[in-house]
Amino acid sequence: MTHTARIIRKAGIATATLFILWTLWYKVNDADFWWHLTAGQVMLSDGWIQTDPFAHTREGLPYLATHGWLSEVILALLWSIGGSTGVILLRISLALTALLSLLLIDTRRVWPNALLVMLSTVLMRSVWQDRPQMWTYTLFALTLILVIEFANSPNERENNRTKNLYKYGALLVLIQWLWSNLHGGASLIMLAPVGALFIQSLLDKRGEAKMIFMVMLGMGIAFFLTPNGIHNLRYVSYLFTDQTAQFIQEWRPPSLRKYLLQLGPLWFITIAVLRSGRHQRLFSWLLLITFGVLAGTAVRHIPLFILTATALIIWQLKHNEHWQSLLTQTESEPQKCIALSLLAATVPILIFLPTSKVLQNAEMVGLGTHEPYATAYEFVETSGLTGNMFNTYDIGGYLLYRGYPDRKVFVDGRNIDYGYNFLSKTLAAAQNADTWNELEEEYQLTHAVVSYLPQEELWENYPYTNHLDANPDWKMVYLDEFAAVYAKNTPENAAVIKNFKYEILTPEHLHKMDIFRHIAGQDQGHAAERDLLRVALQAPQSTTSLLLLAELYDRSDLQEDLRTVLLEAQRRKPNDLLVQEYLDQYL
Repeated sequence: MTHTARIIRKAGIATATLFILWTLWYKVNDADFWWHLTAGQVMLSDGWIQTDPFAHTREGLPYLATHGWLSEVILALLWSIGGSTGVILLRISLALTALLSLLLIDTRRVWPNALLVMLSTVLMRSVWQDRPQMWTYTLFALTLILVIEFANSPNERENNRTKNLYKYGALLVLIQWLWSNLHGGASLIMLAPVGALFIQSLLDKRGEAKMIFMVMLGMGIAFFLTPNGIHNLRYVSYLFTDQTAQFIQEWRPPSLRKYLLQLGPLWFITIAVLRSGRHQRLFSWLLLITFGVLAGTAVRHIPLFILTATALIIWQLKHNEHWQSLLTQTESEPQKCIALSLLAATVPILIFLPTSKVLQNAEMVGLGTHEPYATAYEFVETSGLTGNMFNTYDIGGYLLYRGYPDRKVFVDGRNIDYGYNFLSKTLAAAQNADTWNELEEEYQLTHAVVSYLPQEELWENYPYTNHLDANPDWKMVYLDEFAAVYAKNTPENAAVIKNFKYEILTPEHLHKMDIFRHIAGQDQGHAAERDLLRVALQAPQSTTSLLLLAELYDRSDLQEDLRTVLLEAQRRKPNDLLVQEYLDQYL
């Protein structure tokens, strides 16, 4: 390797590493992270979870979500040692391992493969959340590398071909065992690349088929060497037969438009490379088609295709003489090589920039946690609300983490545990007041914590709050930009309602910032002011209430009050674009 080539190689690794760090440098924010963390903490303190300890709606029922037990224990250990920083560093380490390890397929041509890895990083960014699936993507990438190395054998660099094949096989069995404990039945994904390799070996008649078959048997045994045992298979069958998957965004098939926009370029490049290549074509096509089809069945499977396509492109181009000759010629002209590299590197950077701005505006960049429902939960704790809580599906994991073991949730992210009938009724109650009344009666609900923002894939209107605001038996007692808390009109809640009930403001008014369209007269204006001040006091991070107060004070020509609330909004969220817009308009 020439001096120039070594410099280019190091620059490629450094650039890809820094880019991955940039894209994944964000706070812990996944809704399901919190119940995974709590489950790990419970297992560390009390051992294996047998019956459901988290939900009052599942009192005494079996706890099913044990498929990621080892990853949950690791998350809990890291949290106890380093808090959110430990978890974030784990996420980044797993992503770096998964993505940079693809460069091992062709160590001689890190450039321009590092640029392809950067593109894959952008396409996969949203899936790197702090939950067991992180290990699935990393272990899948390592599986691809081992299977490709297996497919490469024999070659002129190997002095002991059989020894290397046994080494690859043993590592595949080890990965299967780890994966089965870290993410349960997801480890069955390994069968696809190993199975494709087995079919290719039968076609080639090279003698490795028997060895690969033995590896597959070893993987089958390793799959059951977990505390879950046969439950891993049962859980996979639940995922494919249980109808609750339709309620989970990541388990729904992507739209054709999204599929083509995200994966179309990779399909085009991979097909072009495979058509021009001659190396293990059946194996490569089987991999591409298998994971291309799988990506069309669920959003969650898209990253598997991205990793597969990236690995195949690197591998096939490694054996493409024309491509290698072109790279050699380009590397002999350093200035041209640098210019092309910089030009290509701008593509993934430009793709990620809009997302980066969104993360910055939401104050999610950096270390720490993003807990939008923290103040809503703290209100529930400090206000004195007791009894059975209702909560919306998406925030159950966080409330579970905050309330365990004393305050149990209504529902959380364990869709399989709750089942189709329960979830369908719970989600239907978001728009249907009669269904809500049935839930209220069946579970003797006394208060509700609701994330009220509309979700077009489930419903168009504001969930739950629209009919709760019209229900005389329920009063809203807390509100911020993310959540509302309602108390049922019972003797136990009388003091909470008296002290905290809202007069005129609703979640829809706050979100749309259109409360002034719904008030008339001085009395209602004063009521709106009291409600908005209540939001500002209850939620120290709220700025929408302050901006609406600014509008109100401008209408009333109270310039000093206007200035005060806007400066407070700026103090709370100095980088918020809407706050800056109001400052420019009024000050």
